[in-house]
Amino acid sequence: MTWHTVEIRVVAATLALAMNSMPVMVPRLAAQGVGPKEMAERLTGVWKLNVDWTPASPKPGRGRAFAGGAAGSFAALLSAVQRGGRGGDRGGGDGRGESSAPLMPAEVAAQAALSILHEVPIEIRIEASAEAVTFRDPRGEWHFKIDDRNSTMEVPGGTLRTRSKWDRGVLRQEFSSAQRALVKTWSIDANDRLLLVEKIESITFKSESKAVFDRQ
Repeated sequence: MTWHTVEIRVVAATLALAMNSMPVMVPRLAAQGVGPKEMAERLTGVWKLNVDWTPASPKPGRGRAFAGGAAGSFAALLSAVQRGGRGGDRGGGDGRGESSAPLMPAEVAAQAALSILHEVPIEIRIEASAEAVTFRDPRGEWHFKIDDRNSTMEVPGGTLRTRSKWDRGVLRQEFSSAQRALVKTWSIDANDRLLLVEKIESITFKSESKAVFDRQ
C-alpha cells in the first residue's frame, strides 16, 4: 500500500462522513413515523377547501358540494331509484352496467351512493381517534370504525361494503358495490394541509382526483 492509496482512502472516508452528517429533507410526518393516535390528532379539526391548490375545484357555493344534508342527498337518490334510476359513470347514463348489461336496482342505488361519497365538500369537520373517525359536512355525518375489517353501509335501495384502516400514517377508506369501488385516502402534508385523494375503479375505467384543505 502506498501513501497515495492511503490518502485517497482518508479523503473518501471524510467525504462519506460529511454526507452522512448532512440533514435529509423528508416530509415531516414520514420523518417522525407518525402512529395512528398522533395522525388522528392531526386529522381532527375544521378544514376548508383550498380552491387554488385543488385541480378543477368548485367555487364556494357552487359545484360538487351538497347543501341539503346527507338525508336530502340520499332522499334524492332513493327517489331516482324508485323512478327507475339509471347507472353510468357517476350514477347517470343509459341504465347499463360496466358490461353493457342493465343494472339491478340495488347496484344502481349503490353506485349512486358512491357518487355522493365521491363529492368534495367546501368545508368539513373531522373528529378522529385511533379507533374511529367522524366526518361532518353539508351532507350530514359519517361514522366509521378504523379496524381494517369489512362492514356494510346501508343506503336507500342497496348496500355498500366499507373498510377503514391506518396505512403508514394515512387513513385509507374503501367503499365498493358489486361493480365499482371508491378509495379515499386522508393525510396531512408538511405544511399542515389536509390532502384527500379519491380513486374510482371499475371494470372499464379508472379515475383519480385530489383535493387540498386548509385548517380553520
